[in-house]
Amino acid sequence: MNEQLQYYLESLEMIGDSNPFSGLVPVQDIKYIVNSSAEEIIAIENASKYKANYVYFRRFKDRPSVAQIYLYDYTENLSIDQTELINLHKQLYSSGQVPMFFIFTKKDVIIFNCFERPSDGNELIYKPLATISIAAQLSSQIEKENSIKLRDFSGKSFDNGSFWENSHYSNEFQLSNSAYEKLLFELKQALIDIIENNILPNNFARKIM
Repeated sequence: MNEQLQYYLESLEMIGDSNPFSGLVPVQDIKYIVNSSAEEIIAIENASKYKANYVYFRRFKDRPSVAQIYLYDYTENLSIDQTELINLHKQLYSSGQVPMFFIFTKKDVIIFNCFERPSDGNELIYKPLATISIAAQLSSQIEKENSIKLRDFSGKSFDNGSFWENSHYSNEFQLSNSAYEKLLFELKQALIDIIENNILPNNFARKIM
């Protein structure tokens, strides 16, 4: 981990003294994987399929951990291709693996909502949820906005679940917009059509679905 990424993660309270029980796990570090629960190992293996560098988990005392974020380190890249991010957003939207992913660049943190398809009609578009600017000199207004975003997207807000309950972005994550829910709706509608049009007997159609 380079110094810039470390600074970003500390600012987001995902590592460091402010969060000694962080849910941040490196995808390629075998020592973390060996000591992880079965649920976390599966989640880490899934993250590796999408080339994530880290996974941030919410951990519970009485039930399995839940992957919250995939994190991608682009801090050493000279540039970043928006088309690459659009395609990644599309893949993660379709996979339903995590609610969001973070892209760390040389100058900012770009946050994407995996419950929302990156499209305008049938056209795929670049559609970040939020951007946190990290620069030496920022206006007081941007600094104020950044402080709110850093608090909303902090590791602690995912650790205790407050992000989903009362952050400025909680209403942006509607399960009804997810690929899984859309597929479920289409299957239910197909079942209704099959029954109404007498294509198959009611009981048989329901068993198939």
